[in-house]
Amino acid sequence: MDLADIASALATRYGSASLTAPTGYTTVQSSSHLLGEGGGKTPFVRVIFDGLHELRYVASRRLGHARFIVRFYVDQASKMEDTTTALYAWHDVLVDRPIGQLQLGESATANAVSGAYIIDTAFVFVRLGDVDYACIDQTVEVQFSHAI
Repeated sequence: MDLADIASALATRYGSASLTAPTGYTTVQSSSHLLGEGGGKTPFVRVIFDGLHELRYVASRRLGHARFIVRFYVDQASKMEDTTTALYAWHDVLVDRPIGQLQLGESATANAVSGAYIIDTAFVFVRLGDVDYACIDQTVEVQFSHAI
């Protein structure tokens, strides 16, 4: 199993080519699984690995869940009401992402991903570099069956 491939494929699902911005908002400027020192133009997305969970071993296979935080950064507007409005508008778009049954960078045979599902969402405030951002965090659980 290649976690970087899975994280990269998730980032692609949240990039501007795959995601339509809500009416009146700017499209996603960048989406990556590679973490940098700073942010960049908003909105942008970073995919953060959050660990392997519920591992079990059956017949030379490792089964379990890999969790990723998909963090969607928006600018903090001068008014908190405007920031909150933007968070709600983007949340509705992000939570409806058709993740479902995807290979997410893995082959369909030895290292199969059987599904990817949003299991949690939250509004959070994050400092990245010297900038504070309002964010939407989505926990995405990727189910896998990996040959060992």
